[in-house]
Amino acid sequence: MTKTSSPNPRSVSGWAPRVGVFLRERYPLNPVMLALFLQSLVSLGFMTSLLAPPGPDQSWPWLPMIAQSLSVPMFYLLIRIADELKDEEVDRTLFPDRPLARGAVHRRDLVILAQVLEMLLLILNVVLIQSAATWILFSVSAFFIFLMFKWFFIERTLRASLPLALLTHNPSALIISLYLMSAHLETHTRDVLVFALGAWAFAAAWEIGRKIRRPADETTYVTYSKVWGPRLPALLVVLLLGIGIALQVSLFAKRTSFVASPWIAVGLVVLAFLFVTVQSLRFVLNLERRPSADPTLPVGLSMLLFLAWSWLWHAGVLSV
Repeated sequence: MTKTSSPNPRSVSGWAPRVGVFLRERYPLNPVMLALFLQSLVSLGFMTSLLAPPGPDQSWPWLPMIAQSLSVPMFYLLIRIADELKDEEVDRTLFPDRPLARGAVHRRDLVILAQVLEMLLLILNVVLIQSAATWILFSVSAFFIFLMFKWFFIERTLRASLPLALLTHNPSALIISLYLMSAHLETHTRDVLVFALGAWAFAAAWEIGRKIRRPADETTYVTYSKVWGPRLPALLVVLLLGIGIALQVSLFAKRTSFVASPWIAVGLVVLAFLFVTVQSLRFVLNLERRPSADPTLPVGLSMLLFLAWSWLWHAGVLSV
């Protein structure tokens, strides 16, 4: 997501232009924020259509659905800001072209942006959503992000261990998924937990997959391939993707006839998974090959199609 710095990166003046530089390079509206919003909305629609579909005379709860789906990319933007602030000194050495490291955006700019996001999140979740469960999980999500920013108050320990940092930080995906599905948590606890665990598996696969390098490309930057060797993390990505697919598709399978058209999308998910598996195995067998920059992307796109197709089919929009 990092881009090459401009010829005169310090020439930008004003809070909004500097924040614009940061967002374009580190968290672009398209595709990152848009993709997270669509993924969240489609996931919530998928679960609602399975667990509590509106009756013939009822309308879909669009306002809370959109509010929560907008909140998810905002939560992840807060996490991105926290990471940038936490890693400022490290980035000056390893990634000097990043906007904070090169001075294109100031530390205070990001603090103000985080405060603006917090106010917007409060408005979305307190004013537009009337659900105690959502408020509780919203608060838990926000508090967990705060703990991440503080390194859970054991910074030295976590900085010294990338796997331990993954173990402590990656549950944010699980918690935010529970927040997203909070409307169904009380009545369908097991199903919501299954979906959220699937989301956690996908997030863990993405986090590990983006920090795999072939031996010739390793630097002083700590990657999973440097800690565990290149083969284990590549295989872990495949395993975690398989777990995520199995968990989320199982929710659909137990409620849907095998002649339903969304099974076509399940087939596409399987094909995408096989493609990623083959690519990972080729890397494992030949470490001279350069691994994919984002090995989870094919599965992520096919899962988005599957969730959307299932939602529309169960909602009666697609009758085929």
